[in-house]
Amino acid sequence: MDIVQLKNLSFKYPSAKKETLSVPYFSMQNSEKVFLYGPSGCGKTTFLEILSGVLVPQSGEVLIKQQNLLNLNSSQRDRFRASYIGYIFQSFNLIPYLNVKENITLPLYLSRERRQRVSKEKEIAEMTSLCVQLGIEDLIESPVTELSVGQQQRVAAARALLGKPELILADEPTSALDFDHRERFIKLLFELCGKNKTAILFVSHDRTLQGLFDRTVSLAEVNSAISKG
Repeated sequence: MDIVQLKNLSFKYPSAKKETLSVPYFSMQNSEKVFLYGPSGCGKTTFLEILSGVLVPQSGEVLIKQQNLLNLNSSQRDRFRASYIGYIFQSFNLIPYLNVKENITLPLYLSRERRQRVSKEKEIAEMTSLCVQLGIEDLIESPVTELSVGQQQRVAAARALLGKPELILADEPTSALDFDHRERFIKLLFELCGKNKTAILFVSHDRTLQGLFDRTVSLAEVNSAISKG
């Protein structure tokens, strides 16, 4: 079954002269690991923001778990995203005034569905288990402002994974790491997602990583706006 389907998608920023995205069709299966590549500025982050419901296209269908996000209002899209999608941002977007534990467990307080998958009684145990697997168990009480880039990346991954979301969107989260650390992080992310059969859409311009994934897709292949431009 497809967890993601885009159909006849068209998106244009209000100030832009032409479309950023024009996608006739794109899909992902449950638990599939997809590598999406393209040069900087080609619309990769916009693509992810549409999939997560942050941006709304002018036309088309954005189906996540067979729910068309275009049929939801802004608050409903926020709740849907919090419940079913884990987002690893390029800049990690950790909350600076919260410590590591508070950043990781934040999704449980934003989504009833994520909370139902991790009860209050099991919250610390599951959060600690993720931290151990990601090698940040000694940092649980630390301010995130004192962490290295690699440590912040792992906190962001733990936050995205807690509560067993069905789709992970990763926006170049390894861009600040060297190749060996990038590969190790991705393999660990696969291992953690594999336990919950979580699908991953990993966006990057670095094609040296594509061999790790089930499928590689060029944004130019699915976005006809690029050829039009």
